[in-house]
Amino acid sequence: MKVCFVLESAYTAFSDSNKIGGAEIQIKNFAERLGEERFRVYILTNQAQRIENIESREIGGNFFQRLGRIYQALKEVGPDLVITTIASKTTVLTSVVCKILGIKHVYRLAHDIESEGKTDRETGGPVFKRLLFRFMLAHLTEEIICQHSGQRDNLVRDNIKTEKVIIHNSFPIRDVPKIKKENCILWVGRFVKWKNPGIVLDLAERLPDKNFVMISPGITEDFKKMGEEYNNLKIIDYVPFEDMWEYFERAKLFINTSDAEGFPNTFIQAAMCKTPIVSLNVDPENLFEKHGHGFVCHSLDRMEKKIDELYKNDDLYEKCQKNAIGYAKRIHDIDKNVKTLVEMANNL
Repeated sequence: MKVCFVLESAYTAFSDSNKIGGAEIQIKNFAERLGEERFRVYILTNQAQRIENIESREIGGNFFQRLGRIYQALKEVGPDLVITTIASKTTVLTSVVCKILGIKHVYRLAHDIESEGKTDRETGGPVFKRLLFRFMLAHLTEEIICQHSGQRDNLVRDNIKTEKVIIHNSFPIRDVPKIKKENCILWVGRFVKWKNPGIVLDLAERLPDKNFVMISPGITEDFKKMGEEYNNLKIIDYVPFEDMWEYFERAKLFINTSDAEGFPNTFIQAAMCKTPIVSLNVDPENLFEKHGHGFVCHSLDRMEKKIDELYKNDDLYEKCQKNAIGYAKRIHDIDKNVKTLVEMANNL
């Protein structure tokens, strides 16, 4: 079977880029595993890369160049299935080309807002773009991949009748080295408004006896200067993805301060490293209540108290650690979830 992934920024996951995001990581993980399973895997992206078991092709350029390159690549490759993600012009163009060429198109939701028919995290997106995105989901897509059941439920409420499947974000399961946890609370995320990086400063001020490490590609010099006022805060603007694991392994806790997300890859990375999670708002599928490896707080005061409790209550902390690794193996093992993807493809 030939499977083609289309994402302008997919190349960032295969290069030393500080612009890599969650969607790019997931495309990389699934593409690589399918390639290892001897599927013929292709990636259309803005910068072609040399990738073992995967052929990548460039589709950059202006609107008409991009359209021509997508059409030419898909016609030459002749994939059985095309998978796109992130609501963009390239995604819509790809869905149209698939329709013309008779290729099955599957869309993977990149964020919770997309399941609500929105295309921009802050504004919701222009009305025309939102209507076009909804039309694509309803009429130019054979199946929609949801990251969790809440996304699927939103689509059902919006009367999107396209078939839907839940395929959780996935990683190869790692052996966790026995590294002693440090007095370190880790925050990882791009420096964007909706991730609320400023809340880390608030927590550092409220909890002066606890150390914070903030890794944030794109962080501004002004924010770094503000961070210098806190002796218990270390700010790092970029760490290569593969080097991130050591930070998760050593961290006592991982915190998330976003308004909303799809399903954060960082939640999985923390769980795989036996690092309990304290989240301000994000809790897909009542995740923490179901699996017991973290907490959602809904206020800064409760977040502060929960962090303090996890430092003081060893029994609670160790229980969260045990639950975390068990959860990661049950839900986010790439070997299990790639089988769901292949089954979906075979049933289209």
